[in-house]
Formats: sequence, C-alpha cells, structure tokens
Amino acid sequence: VFFTAVCFIISGATLILATDPSKESANKKITIASAIVLGIIITFVIERITGKILLEQLFVRNQTIKTVMSGSLSHATMFNFILSSIAGFITASKPESKLEVNMIGLLIASIGAIGVFGYLIGAPIFYYEIPNYSTGMAFPTSLLFILLGLGWWSLER
Repeated sequence: VFFTAVCFIISGATLILATDPSKESANKKITIASAIVLGIIITFVIERITGKILLEQLFVRNQTIKTVMSGSLSHATMFNFILSSIAGFITASKPESKLEVNMIGLLIASIGAIGVFGYLIGAPIFYYEIPNYSTGMAFPTSLLFILLGLGWWSLER
C-alpha cells in the first residue's frame, strides 16, 4: 500500500511534467521520475520471483492484509506502473510519439476499468486476484489507474 501510493504520486508528477511547455527542462525530470517508479516495481518483481521481501519491510511493519506475500502488489498494479514508466520514457525521449503514449494510457485506464468492473460484479478474477499467484488490485488503485491512464491518453505534447 505504501509503495503503491509513492508510485502514484511520482507517476502523477511525471504526467504533470509531461504537460510542461518547456519540454527540454521537463524531459530530464520525467526520465528520472519514470526510472524511480520502474526501479521500485522491478524490486517488487524480484521479490515475487525470489520470495524475499526487500523494500516494503524497510518502511512498513506488521502488515495484516492477507496477500500472496505481505506488502506485495497485484501483478496488474505492477504492470500498469511499468506501462506508465514506459509512457514517461517515450514522452521524454520522443515527444513526437504522441500516439504511442496515448495508446499506453488507454491500456492503463482499461486495466483499471476492468478492476472496477470486477468489484462491481463481485468477480475477483476481474480485479486480478488469483489465489496463490496474484493479490487483487484494490478498488481505489483501480480508480486511480483509470485517472492516470486517461491522463496519458489525453496528453498533447
């Protein structure tokens, strides 16, 4: 939960930077912010593969939420943050690639919308909960991915 919030804050800041009309000054900041989010998510992927918690226990103690691994993110959450980082890297390196960034945004929003749909109909598979494999994406996380995805989708740079 802690790092989901951190990644949303950084990803939102990246999106705001991507709207900066002084592109050159923002590109370096976008790249750094995208790299930070990607680094956090890669750490979680490594944790999932190795079964050892590396990052979350440094900042958060006594997790009581039932997850596949204490403090773990849903696979869909990790995937969406990777997509958001890729959108940031593309925006910073190839500003003319608006269509690619817009399509990544649409994919992020769609994944979030499927999660919301899953909660509305009571079907855990739609919010990506797979027992012994993936923790479900939280409802607020799904909503925020819709907003983040729509932000990338509507980006005109």
